[in-house]
Amino acid sequence: MSQKPWPENKTHRRIVEAGGGIYVAGMLGPLVLFNSKATGSTLALPESHLTIKAVRARIAESDKTFAEARQ
Repeated sequence: MSQKPWPENKTHRRIVEAGGGIYVAGMLGPLVLFNSKATGSTLALPESHLTIKAVRARIAESDKTFAEARQ
């Protein structure tokens, strides 16, 4: 059985999911990783800035960039 590269943090998961993201990993250094549901893009925020509002904003910014690139 293989081990996950990063331990899951349930608090991080709840924040990311409440913000509309898909939780990926507890932390990569100081970063919490998550995906956009719309694009599948992997995004990150520093743990110290991880809030529902920040997750929503990061996803919206990324999704907008993807949409603009498709035009």
